[in-house]
This record gives sequence, C-alpha cells and structure tokens, in this order.
Amino acid sequence: MFARLKDQLGFGLTPIANDPEHTLEIQLLFLQRALAEPFLFIPIMLRQQDADTAQILGQTLAGQDCLLVASTDLSHFYNQPRAEKLDRALLQAAEAFDPAVLFDLERRGLAEACGLGALATMFWAAKARGGA
Repeated sequence: MFARLKDQLGFGLTPIANDPEHTLEIQLLFLQRALAEPFLFIPIMLRQQDADTAQILGQTLAGQDCLLVASTDLSHFYNQPRAEKLDRALLQAAEAFDPAVLFDLERRGLAEACGLGALATMFWAAKARGGA
C-alpha cells in the first residue's frame, strides 16, 4: 500500500510526532468505546488537502481489509448565519456522496471543513468499495 501511494502521489506517508492536531485523541476514545474487540489503529493525517491526493488515498485504502474512520469540523470563526450557510452547503454535498463537489464548494468559498481531504478520502474509498 505505501509503495503504491508513493508511486501515484510522488510522496508517501511520513511519521509525525508531537503534532498539535487533536483528532487522534477524539477518535481513539470513540473507537475504544465502540469496538468490543482489541484493534490496531493507524492514524493518517492529511497535510495535502486536494482532490487528487484524497482520491488516490481513498482508492488505495479501499483495497485494505479495515475499518475506515474520518472526522472533520465544519466552518470556523464565522457569525452564526454565515456558519450555518457554509455548513448547510457542505452537508448537502456530503449527502449527495460526491467528493469532487466538496472541493468545488470549498474552492468557490461556499463551504468549509478543516478535514475536507479526510472526508473526501472516505467517500472515494466507499465508492471504490461499491458504495453509491
């Protein structure tokens, strides 16, 4: 899997320590509570938030026998009406199950999510696994 990513993206996975990103702590607690059996956990943080990276990673992960989990916050630092408008647009695009639309909305300033790449990666993985 790692060699395929490097071949297709031109870069691979890089170990990171002591990063201030807090998603891992949130997901790990949820998974410990939700999964009855012991599990292995391999976190992947996407520094490169673009459609090509998300699509290649999603298609690569789709071929792995594993549970895939992604998380994101939506808009940040806006007044309530603006945040609701941005979030509604992103959620509607998510319901349409079209990861390319997510990036288009963000590019046009119509939606925002700090984990957009992770969300799109999971959509592309689900599509590659036969999701519609």
